[in-house]
Amino acid sequence: MADPNLLVPIFVAWAMACAAIGAITVRRAPAVSLAVFGSILGAVAGYLIENADGPAEVPAYTAVGASIGLVANGVLAMLATRARPLS
Repeated sequence: MADPNLLVPIFVAWAMACAAIGAITVRRAPAVSLAVFGSILGAVAGYLIENADGPAEVPAYTAVGASIGLVANGVLAMLATRARPLS
């Protein structure tokens, strides 16, 4: 397991990478951008839910929340956006 002092910097780096990927793909693939944003929201929700019970399994719940957010927002984004052909 990662050192508890490194968990916040790891999360911040991951969130920044997700935000960058979302910003890069927003014009070409808006569903991907929305899915990545859902991943960030899911990770934050997983962290907050598990941290209320104690920090024992925070990394695991954060990862599960990120995965659920990615899939859920990806499916919703796929239904809400339309495909854009290559130019």
